[in-house]
Amino acid sequence: MILDKPDIAWENELYDQLYQKLARYYELSRRYKNVTTKLDHAFEVASVLLEIHSESKANFLEWMIILLFVLEIVISLIEKLF
Repeated sequence: MILDKPDIAWENELYDQLYQKLARYYELSRRYKNVTTKLDHAFEVASVLLEIHSESKANFLEWMIILLFVLEIVISLIEKLF
């Protein structure tokens, strides 16, 4: 985790207390949770946008295939009639 205590805080009690006080003062835990939540939401939005883009590309390709089938049928009918 990004908010792990630095090594010096593990080695010296004074630095550990200072780290704890600063972490509470700057509300590091709450801020970290907020940033994590916002990044999770951004990831979800990016995933949805990527899915929409892929889906629209797939829809375009499906319509092109349908158009080619229709074109082939029309050409076959024209050849048989004339």
